[in-house]
Amino acid sequence: MRRANQSKRRGQPDWVKQAVLYDHGLTPNNPVWVSGKGEASEIGPLHVHVHKGIDLGICISNGYELVFGDFTMIPEPGDIWLGGMWEPHAWRILKSGAEIVLVCFLPEFIDDGLEPNLNLLRIFTVPASKRPRVTTPEMRRRTQEIGIRLGDESDQQKPGWRTIVRLLVMDLLIMLQRNWRPPHGARGGSAIRADDLARIIPALALVHAQPALRIPPKAAADACRMSASSFHQTFARTMGISFGQFEIRSRLALAARALLDTVLPVTAIAEQTGFVHASHLHRHFVKHHGLTPADYRRRAFAPSSASKPSRANHPASSNNT
Repeated sequence: MRRANQSKRRGQPDWVKQAVLYDHGLTPNNPVWVSGKGEASEIGPLHVHVHKGIDLGICISNGYELVFGDFTMIPEPGDIWLGGMWEPHAWRILKSGAEIVLVCFLPEFIDDGLEPNLNLLRIFTVPASKRPRVTTPEMRRRTQEIGIRLGDESDQQKPGWRTIVRLLVMDLLIMLQRNWRPPHGARGGSAIRADDLARIIPALALVHAQPALRIPPKAAADACRMSASSFHQTFARTMGISFGQFEIRSRLALAARALLDTVLPVTAIAEQTGFVHASHLHRHFVKHHGLTPADYRRRAFAPSSASKPSRANHPASSNNT
């Protein structure tokens, strides 16, 4: 592990300044990015990422581990995973030759021109363990075919490739949604739209710009030029969690990154990520990750506890409801 430079400039340690939001060059004129096909070769510890856009990942050949909070999955060929906007997650390569295709896109990429009763954004707002999954051999075969086609379109980038990518992504998401029931009591309504997400982007950007600071809800509402009540309702409806939960989740992701990339003690990490005391960080970390900070650090550098999927972590083995 790399030792953190603990010098502080402008009030933030260097390792905090190096926190990266992967935007993949997404803009309204370029609303989608596709990884293309390629085999991974660097086996190593967990890495913590946050992406600006929505994520759709497809496993072509196994050898990856993904962690969303306390939900871990080791996908098999034809499995998928879904990540919400600005949602922290961790990943690592378990064996050389593993291959995935990752699509990262802005909400408007799939939201424009849909039937009124078809809302594909909602599936990204429920907890990771409750999102749609591949559940049948036919779905698995079709998903893998779509993944290969997505990779080919990205690699070749022939005229119209983004349109084909959009159609393939929507085809896959509609298939997943048809076989899925939203979990009981989940936040996020049936009328989530891209323009709702656009309204709260300033609040998300505010949190990322000051990742180690506690951002009051009022400051977030002011950044979005919304009243406190309107901001609270819009944020919870579109993100599936409250702003307070989002803000704490972001600081927990920063703490997780420090556990992986530095040798700082937990007390120092708590101080540098806006938690009043190490016990405060410990409590929130266990609630979100299901592990203590110390156990998370040990697990990240240990061989995977599951070299092949088990019924506990395989995405097709548990009930969606």
